[in-house]
Amino acid sequence: MFFKLQPILYSLIFVIALEVLAMRESFVVWVVVFLIIFSFFIIWPLARKLRFLAIPFFLSLSSVSLLYFIDNAIEKQVFIFLSLVVYYFSVLGVYRLKLYRYDTTAQGMINLVTLATAFFWFASNVSWFLNFKIQNWVLILTFFGSSFLISLPSFYVATIRKENEDGKKEEGLMKNNQGAVFFLTLALSVVMSQWAWGITFWPFGYLTTGVATLIVFYVFWDAIRSYLKRDFTSKRLLANIFLSLLLLAGVLMTTEWNLVV
Repeated sequence: MFFKLQPILYSLIFVIALEVLAMRESFVVWVVVFLIIFSFFIIWPLARKLRFLAIPFFLSLSSVSLLYFIDNAIEKQVFIFLSLVVYYFSVLGVYRLKLYRYDTTAQGMINLVTLATAFFWFASNVSWFLNFKIQNWVLILTFFGSSFLISLPSFYVATIRKENEDGKKEEGLMKNNQGAVFFLTLALSVVMSQWAWGITFWPFGYLTTGVATLIVFYVFWDAIRSYLKRDFTSKRLLANIFLSLLLLAGVLMTTEWNLVV
């Protein structure tokens, strides 16, 4: 079922916090502090595993950051609604996995919100970098750490396979894959940190840069996830690279270039 009382209540609290910020931008610090406390003391017990806290945590902070930079009232409400939908599925996904770890629908939710959270977070990071002249190394370190924590839950979920009824073989499989999950997640983080260094020279706004970053993130994320799920193929990888290059070209050709001379 897609409607559970706890995820609904927690999502309503989240959206109320965003609405408060939409009405009073001066409350941004209080809203951020509240959502951090809310994530650790409410969402963490719901998920039970620290690795699943990363997505709603980063989603909360990035939603606040992006909302802070939106001026139009209607656009703010549209963004709040989209944030609410993503946040609800993130909480519902971890809640259902806590009840049944082989829930394929919940696994799909985790994959979906991973990409949405990555876009929100990368775009918000770039917006702070552009508007407040943040140092390059701060952006690079932020991309490195956040890429690791945001992608880790989906990679963990990718290793869950029900090999037999008693679960013994599956548990052994999980232990053997822990090292691979850590190493591959670290590799993705290194790639995204290098990408962060490259985009510091880009003449684009935060939305364009966020979309481009998500495209690059998806190519590597999907390759690693499919490898962990044991359905990796070179054909799939080449198709993703080809489509990503087309999307990148389309995004860069249709956006405004703000060249600094």
